[in-house]
Amino acid sequence: MQSGGPGDEKFQEELRGGPDFALPDEDADIVFGGPVTVITGRQDGIVGYADQFRSMRHYPQGAFTVVDAAGHYLPFEQPAL
Repeated sequence: MQSGGPGDEKFQEELRGGPDFALPDEDADIVFGGPVTVITGRQDGIVGYADQFRSMRHYPQGAFTVVDAAGHYLPFEQPAL
């Protein structure tokens, strides 16, 4: 059995508790002034959506969209969007 698919709680728990869970630039003061679009799934159980919103301080020209009824695999869960 492969691990890492949707609903694989054991794999997701290992990922959340691992040393590489946090990105190294999350606390950086770097700002990107160009256009950025962040689209995230409201039910993302891997990285969530709230942390993505907090990162928008680094993108003053950015747009942020949360899609309901979608998780971490948003392009596959909501392909029409």
